[in-house]
Amino acid sequence: MIERINNNTNPVLVDRYEIKPESKSKESNDATTALNIDTPDVQSTTEKDSINLLDITDDIDVTSSEINNEMNDPIMIQLTNMIMRDGKKASAQRYVADCCLEIRKQTKNNPYQIIKASIEKTSPLVRLIGYKQNSKNIQIPIPLNERQKRHKAIKWILNASDKRPGKKFSERLALEILAVINGQSPALQQRESVHKAALVNRANLPVKW
Repeated sequence: MIERINNNTNPVLVDRYEIKPESKSKESNDATTALNIDTPDVQSTTEKDSINLLDITDDIDVTSSEINNEMNDPIMIQLTNMIMRDGKKASAQRYVADCCLEIRKQTKNNPYQIIKASIEKTSPLVRLIGYKQNSKNIQIPIPLNERQKRHKAIKWILNASDKRPGKKFSERLALEILAVINGQSPALQQRESVHKAALVNRANLPVKW
């Protein structure tokens, strides 16, 4: 548009960009209404999810890294491998996880430490092998390494848990582990019987000069 600022001056070109206030307000209102409609649903869902996750972590009180470290422990790996049947390791790991949850519910303590303590408490120091000497069958006690000790202990605990009443294997195993901690498991009796037999037959050990 061409305007004259004064009568004596030359015409000056002035660009005027007129903005309609109504259209801007409508667009802003539409944007705000769209945001007001969409954002509450997203916030509500994220808040619900975060609350559920916090509740779970508060109940378990163990981080994912700590769980992975505990499951990678040699004792837990050996327990899982001995529970495994027909190469189904995922199902064996699920049984161990369910057992840990059951121990957690009943004791409200770290289940991994309880399992390790029960295995160490049940593990024997020696084993007996048969040896024939002069038409006589004698037994000789032989010391075991750490892996062999754990193998015997886990085997006795699993055999004792199979004799318990109940449908779920994880619950029977958890009850047997707690019985070992309380000193009421038949697995402890087997350990004591092996140690007594080893003391009786300690004279059969070969003497090295």
